[in-house]
Amino acid sequence: MPISLSVRHRAKLVAGTAACAVAATVLSLASPAIAATSTPVAPIIETGSFTADPAHAVTTGWWGHEGAGRNGTSIFSLDGKGSAPATTSATVAAQLAKIGPDATIDDLHVAFVLTSADGSTESPTVTAGETVGQAFQWFDASTVGGSIAGNNQSNDYVDALSTETSYNAWFNAGQLTYGFDDNLVAHDATQPGNPVSGAHAIGTSILNTWAAGTKVSMVYYVSTSVNANNEPIVTVGPDGHAETAWMPFTTVALPTDHTRDPVGTSFAASYDTVRTSGGYVVTAAAPPTVHISDTWSGGVGTVHAALTNASNVALTNATGTIQFSARAVDATGGTFTDVGSPVTVSATGTASMPISGLTSGHFQEYQATYTPDAAASTTYTSATSGIDQIFAPAATTTAVAVSGTLRYPYKQTFSATVTSGGGTPTDGNVTFLDHGTTVLGTVNVSSGHASLSKALGIGAHSITARYNGGTGFSGSTSAAKAVTVAKGAPVITPSLSPAASKVKHGTRPKLTVTVKATGLSVTGTLTIVIVAPNHHKTTIKVKLTSGKATITLPKVLRGTTKVTISYSGSSTVAAGSKAYSFKVTH
Repeated sequence: MPISLSVRHRAKLVAGTAACAVAATVLSLASPAIAATSTPVAPIIETGSFTADPAHAVTTGWWGHEGAGRNGTSIFSLDGKGSAPATTSATVAAQLAKIGPDATIDDLHVAFVLTSADGSTESPTVTAGETVGQAFQWFDASTVGGSIAGNNQSNDYVDALSTETSYNAWFNAGQLTYGFDDNLVAHDATQPGNPVSGAHAIGTSILNTWAAGTKVSMVYYVSTSVNANNEPIVTVGPDGHAETAWMPFTTVALPTDHTRDPVGTSFAASYDTVRTSGGYVVTAAAPPTVHISDTWSGGVGTVHAALTNASNVALTNATGTIQFSARAVDATGGTFTDVGSPVTVSATGTASMPISGLTSGHFQEYQATYTPDAAASTTYTSATSGIDQIFAPAATTTAVAVSGTLRYPYKQTFSATVTSGGGTPTDGNVTFLDHGTTVLGTVNVSSGHASLSKALGIGAHSITARYNGGTGFSGSTSAAKAVTVAKGAPVITPSLSPAASKVKHGTRPKLTVTVKATGLSVTGTLTIVIVAPNHHKTTIKVKLTSGKATITLPKVLRGTTKVTISYSGSSTVAAGSKAYSFKVTH
């Protein structure tokens, strides 16, 4: 099986190249790689030549096979221009200073980590003497300005990435010359039979270290010394973190149609399918959309900022701060001055702060500026909203009235009238409340009026109307209106059977009593007192069933029998009574 060979001589972990002839073996050599700049400086990949000009950045490429001919090297570079019109030695020095006080082109090395949400893996806390393999997940022998290149052989691996464990195993095994076969498995290239390296393999090819679609960050870190194993020691910055910069990217597998095979070659399908991370797509930072608005409640205003993408979807990963600023009151031109301190963006992509110093009849223009934190700076740039011209609302006065039958279960009508010296409110809404806390309902305002129809419960009530503010008008709450709702009124109806005109002396007619109350189911008891013509009194108590009760009267005598019916009442119906009499003449 053909094996691609490369030798790593690490005096300060600088990659070397060598050609070894091994039977049926093609030697493929690793070129030096480069490292990326800190968050304020964009690491980039170039091809052709090292210019440190972001205009030449490759954002979608193939490691060691750049360009249409698929034969360009991948050069580790950085934005050495910044805000200057052109890249010069002075601008490069200024950009390097943003990485850290120890950063130079010669001392910037390359590592790789899985992309973190907060930048903690890209800019780790380190201690004196900590090696690159201890600080980062993968590393190679590259420095900024170096490159990695592929070839047109089926065992092309472009670059080998080590971990702390694999590097030390390789070093302790004697730093054997290594190569890779067609399936990107490492071999000891100068040993008899080219055995598989196994436990002391230098690492894995950059072409298949990760699965396709993996989020990875290429990290540039500062190192000025090595340990006893010639492994770079990470320089500790003034803040206790490594001095780093990083470029997030997403891995891409080589397409199975062989369109990325080196020109003029035709390899087995495994050449592409094995190379799951042969390509990369750089995640470029872009400005979010910053929306600004204001709300008012009871004369108290709040200015809000919201971050969205171009499709107006809220951004939940745009961490950082919002700085609100404003012009002078009633000014439509001039400088915006910061108002208060920066506000931390919430998990929903919003930030708010109270509006102060703005009185009725005046306005002030606000804007909001978003600044990403370190975690978001690789995805988002700073951005500023449009202008929100905020008018202090005019003061209002709200009055409430209650009309209708104050008896259960009748509905009452609650009416609110909102007035202002600044005109008549035409929008907003009114919330009607009982005892200040129980919401009866909320109704939109029309020409300063709002009304609600609702049945109050039995008992005492304290009704208020709260205008919640509208365009140009502040909110206000009415004085309380005290009302008492009575229980339902009973209607008691007695009925004699047979009819009074047909009742005969000595018989026992039946008396049916029906009790009704509008809209209610009547329960309770009746106390019926019967006084005969001879003044004999009989008292009968009976329970209502479905609002009705029937009793049999004592034997009646000639003359007038008087009946008093008393209803006990219930939780919803008031007590009541009814006088009734009938005369027996037969």
